[in-house]
Parts: sequence; C-alpha cells; structure tokens
Amino acid sequence: MRTCKHCGERNMPDSMNAHAKFCSVRCRVASHRSARNPIRSGTPWTIVSIPSKQPPPTFPDGYCSQCGKELLGRKRKYCDRSCANRAYNAQRRFDGRARDLKYRRRALLRDARVEAFEAIEIFERDGYLCRICDEPLNMLVDFPHPLYPTIDHIFPLALGGEHSRANAQSAHLTCNVRKGTRLIY
Repeated sequence: MRTCKHCGERNMPDSMNAHAKFCSVRCRVASHRSARNPIRSGTPWTIVSIPSKQPPPTFPDGYCSQCGKELLGRKRKYCDRSCANRAYNAQRRFDGRARDLKYRRRALLRDARVEAFEAIEIFERDGYLCRICDEPLNMLVDFPHPLYPTIDHIFPLALGGEHSRANAQSAHLTCNVRKGTRLIY
C-alpha cells in the first residue's frame, strides 16, 4: 500500500502509475508550491525551517548564463533560444498565480465581474480535459508548449464576458489561441 507524499492518504488508486508519489494533481501542485515557499506550507502555528538554497551557478561574461557555453563574441545572455526558454520557465514555474492575476486584470479593465479562483480548480472540475478538443491536458509541460494547459473564457473577456468559474473552461494553449474571441458552442 502506497502513501501520498503530500496529504498522507494511504489508499492510492491501483490504476495509478506504480511510481506515483502523489494521489492527485492537486496534491502534486500543492507539494511543489510548499517546496518553493516553505513558510506557507504548514499551519500558522507550525514552525517550518527554511532550507538553505544553493545560489545558481554564475558564469563569466561571454558565456551562456544557463548552460555555460562560450558565446563567441555575441553580446547576449544565452547561447540559443532553448536556453532562453529554459531560463524563462525556471523563473516563472507553473503555480497559477501570475496567470490568474493576468485574467483578473483583463476583466477589471473591461468593467466585468471578477470572481477569485485558481486555474487548478477549473482543471479538476473539467476532469483535466481540453473542453475545445476533448483531449487530455498535460500538466507537466511548460509554457510555450502547444499542449500547455490554459483557462479559456467561454464568452470572451474581449466581448464583455466575466472572469468567473461559470465562464471558464480548460483548454490547450493551441486550442485557446485558435479559438480566439469567437463563440464556439
């Protein structure tokens, strides 16, 4: 019998991968959040020690700041696009907060009703399926991967829609971009 690393649930489903560490995506995301911000991980009266972080390796000028390759006279920070993407994704890992703030700001600019919710709530409600193409969402990919999970507004914010759970659905990045501001039923 296996136990979830985050919530401690002992009866993890047998249908899961034999090497799974968490009982659900919610537990996996919550565990990663608490690893990044250990002070918020416990209850308010729990004392949590802050682990010492090793500073990222620094490379001298003229070398890629991500992988350390020589830049050969170019005045750039990264050797190629993949290193730039890797650095960008490491800087803004998926935890949903930046994305949620972006949607809230867009709705407020249009004087639309704004409801506070997290993207993971919509993904769970929709069963981790893209509601445009009905294919499963891949929660392990980083932006700008085509299958990156996004929140799509059924009635678009640009047309006066509201930012609420009732008006939100899960979608792949490509499906969401392809849909744009059209109404699809």
